[in-house]
Amino acid sequence: MIMSKNQQEFPRWVMQQMNNRERCMVLTGYAGTGKTTTMRHLGMSMPESEEESLMWCCPTHEAKNILQGKIGQESNVLTIASALGMGNAFVNGEMKFVPGVWKNKINEASPQLLVVDEASMVSKEQLDLLLDTTATHILFVGDPAQLPPVHEPYSQVFRMDWPTYELTEIFRQGKDSPIIEAAYDCRDSGEDSTKEWGIETLIVNQDTILDFFARFPEGVALCPTKDQKYWINRVVRGGDMDVKKGDMLFLESPVCPPNGPTNGERVRVVSDPERTTYRGINVFRFKINTGHEMMMPVDDHEGKVLIAKLSELATLYKRKPDEKIKREVELLNYGITFASFGAAMTVHKSQGSTFGEVLLCTQGLSNWKDKEKSHLKLIYTGMTRASHTLIIGRSERPAAT
Repeated sequence: MIMSKNQQEFPRWVMQQMNNRERCMVLTGYAGTGKTTTMRHLGMSMPESEEESLMWCCPTHEAKNILQGKIGQESNVLTIASALGMGNAFVNGEMKFVPGVWKNKINEASPQLLVVDEASMVSKEQLDLLLDTTATHILFVGDPAQLPPVHEPYSQVFRMDWPTYELTEIFRQGKDSPIIEAAYDCRDSGEDSTKEWGIETLIVNQDTILDFFARFPEGVALCPTKDQKYWINRVVRGGDMDVKKGDMLFLESPVCPPNGPTNGERVRVVSDPERTTYRGINVFRFKINTGHEMMMPVDDHEGKVLIAKLSELATLYKRKPDEKIKREVELLNYGITFASFGAAMTVHKSQGSTFGEVLLCTQGLSNWKDKEKSHLKLIYTGMTRASHTLIIGRSERPAAT
C-alpha cells in the first residue's frame, strides 16, 4: 500500500488513545481520502496479541461486503445488526426489528477494539446499543458529509466530544479532480456548480440511458429513488425483466438464511429459471453460483403483493397471535428474495463503493438550493462514488413503457 504520512501515523495515534483509556475515537475525512485503506493499515499494525481482538462492523450489508473485500477479513466483519444480535420478532403483536433475538456477538467476543465503518449512517438507537456493549474501545469511521441514518438528520457520532483524527488528502479521484471540487461546492453551498467544473450533463431518456451504457459497459447509474432504479434497469434490458441464466443480481434481502448470501451481495444465475408460485406469489425459481436455490418475485407488482401479504399477516397476528401465522411470515421472509439487476442502484446502496463511471440521476433534485442537508448529502455521496467519469442526468423520469 502506498500511503500518505497522515495515514501512516494513524495506528500510532489509535494506540496512544487506547493507552490513555479513551473508550471512543473517530476517524474522519471526506469521500476518497482513503479511510478504508487506513483501517486496513491499522489491522496490519496491531500487535499479534491484540489483532485477534479486533472486530469490524458496518450499518449495511453492502458496506460490510465492501469492507470485507478490502481488508481481507473473513470471520469478524459483521453488520451492526448482526453484531448486536438484532432480528425480527413479534412485540406486542407487531413485527419489529429488535436486539436480543440472536446472540450479541460483540459481548461474546469482548473485542479490545471494535471498528464501526460508515459511521454517518449509525442511528441513535444503534449508537446507544454499541456503547452498551463490552467492547473495550470503539473506533467510529466515516464522513459526516455523507448519508445520515434513515429518518434522522445526522448521526450523533459526529456530535460527541471524542478524540478525532482527520484524513485530508484525496486519493479516489486524483489531485484537482473536477468531480471532487464540484461535489464540495454542492455540499458546502447547496449550489449546482457541475457545469462550471466541466461535468458532462445529459437529459435522461431511453436513448441517453442506452448511450451511456454503450459508452461505459461497466458503468452504473445511481438514483435517488427505487422507482427510477427499476425504470433504468428496464430500459437497459429492453423491457424484458425476466431472469435469465447468466444474469448478475444485486441482493436486497437474504437467500436461505442463515447460511446463504446476505443482502448487499452480488450473485450469478447458473440455471434456467422456472416460473412457479410460492405461497400465492408468482416467482422465478433458479440456482445461483453459491449453490443455493433462490426465488424472487417475477415483477414489481408481485413484490408489492408480497409486501402487502406480509403486512396483512402481521395485522392478523396482532389481533390474534397464532403460531401458524408467525410461521407463514417466516416462510415468506426467508423463502422469497428481493433482488435487482446490476445496471442501476440507489445512492443509499452505493455508499462505500467506488465505480469508474457513474451516471448520477437527479430527478426530483434538480433544484438543489434550499434543500435539506440530507438531499445535499445524497448528491455529494453519489458524485463522489465516481473515480474517473461523472455524468449528471437531469429532467423528470419518462413514463414507463
